[in-house]
Amino acid sequence: MEQWYSSTTLDIEVTGETISLTLFSLPGTFSANRLDDGTELLLKTITSVTGKGLDFGCGCGVISAAVGKRFDTPMTAVDVDALAIASSNKTFEYNNIKAKALASNGLSQLIAKADKFDFIVTNPPFHTGIDTDYNITEQFIQHSKKVLQPKYDFWMVANAFLPYPDVFKHYLKPVDVKSKNKRFNIYHAGTSIN
Repeated sequence: MEQWYSSTTLDIEVTGETISLTLFSLPGTFSANRLDDGTELLLKTITSVTGKGLDFGCGCGVISAAVGKRFDTPMTAVDVDALAIASSNKTFEYNNIKAKALASNGLSQLIAKADKFDFIVTNPPFHTGIDTDYNITEQFIQHSKKVLQPKYDFWMVANAFLPYPDVFKHYLKPVDVKSKNKRFNIYHAGTSIN
């Protein structure tokens, strides 16, 4: 499998500091050869995070690697795609990041293990194949309270047209738009679940 990896070294701004990462990816892995615009805006926008972090829909592991390196915090990355898991773990190992990618359909593996996290930073998927599919992210937001500590930070980027503020309000907490451009909104929810 080693011959199928491609690698790209990028300088990425995370909360006002530029860090360098080498990203590894297998064919078809999201964000394989560049930092996508939504993730770039998310990483520029988030504020300092502490504790254990979760990256849902990790792709090649860029969010976990960037946040883990910038804030020296352990990360858990999940994805349903085996190639994404392998790509993320290679990215983490090469960059010496305290992170591990796990295969999980939604948050099922983490809920089963009763894992708890202090924060989530994510660019979640909104496609199944080529079709737009809101259910993946809606179920993720709905189930996230099962894996979050009572005091938490939840950072998410999504296309501005997607209906996520109402989903956050229904299942978790009202969400603030911390940054936006013509295409993306950066959402933040936090404090207490209760």
